[in-house]
Amino acid sequence: MNSADPEIRARTKQYLKELIRFCGEVGGRNVVLGSAASRNIPKEIPFIEGWRMARETLRECAEYAVQYNVVLSLEPIAANLTNFINTPDDAMKMVSEVGHPNLKWMLDCFAAFNQGVDVPAAIRKYGEHLVHVHMNDENKSWPGTGKVDFPPIAKALKEIGYSGYLSIEVMDLRPDPETIAKEALKALRRFFE
Repeated sequence: MNSADPEIRARTKQYLKELIRFCGEVGGRNVVLGSAASRNIPKEIPFIEGWRMARETLRECAEYAVQYNVVLSLEPIAANLTNFINTPDDAMKMVSEVGHPNLKWMLDCFAAFNQGVDVPAAIRKYGEHLVHVHMNDENKSWPGTGKVDFPPIAKALKEIGYSGYLSIEVMDLRPDPETIAKEALKALRRFFE
């Protein structure tokens, strides 16, 4: 979205539209916009120009998403991985500027913790536009294995009446996927009961 090359930006926009179409056709409702390094604003482009180009792409794609009943959700990712949309405040600035109901934000607990975000406060402040949550800990594993304090996050999600998906996004696959799935589910039940 932020390339200096207009052809790359056009291909990226078309690819994003294909993802939206595919998502809608298979019954999905949410396309998460993560992809940390690939969304960087290059050094040769002023940040404000990269932001403007991304805003226009997101607006056009949000409009396209209407026909498939799909929502695009911006994922704030820590600044050590990307220079573009690092916090819930950043994501909501873009959501507000695009001003389309098919563009929202999603929460990644790992990224938020590593950016020093007060996660429960962000949930309460921007909960109306929250559509997806990655329940991952700061150690890149399942919730409850690191330093993230998940009970206040669960409480804030309940307070705002959150009814979207909670996903387990782990980047450390030890000890094995089956154990991770079982332990993550136990942790979520403990936090939300």
